Amino acid sequence: MKRQGFRSHVHEKAYRGRPLTATQPRKNRRKWRVRARVEPVLATMTQMGGMTVRAIGTERMRVWSTMKALSYNLKRLEVLIRTRKIPIDGIGVPA
Repeated sequence: MKRQGFRSHVHEKAYRGRPLTATQPRKNRRKWRVRARVEPVLATMTQMGGMTVRAIGTERMRVWSTMKALSYNLKRLEVLIRTRKIPIDGIGVPA
């Protein structure tokens, strides 16, 4: 993988009799930060009807994925408004 320019995103694991080195926990933490932001989004989108695209053609696939992302963003916005993390003034427009 290194010769082709790829970097592993698999977490390092300690085994019996072979603990993690000093650098491995830092690498795991850096990988975890990305995964912590991405995995809940993908899990929610999977619960919203799956991630399999049953469309013929790249344009239809692009529209499908865009609509899926848009519906996720609207769902997330509704949660942020309901929990008052985004302030709303009297007419329903973000302040």
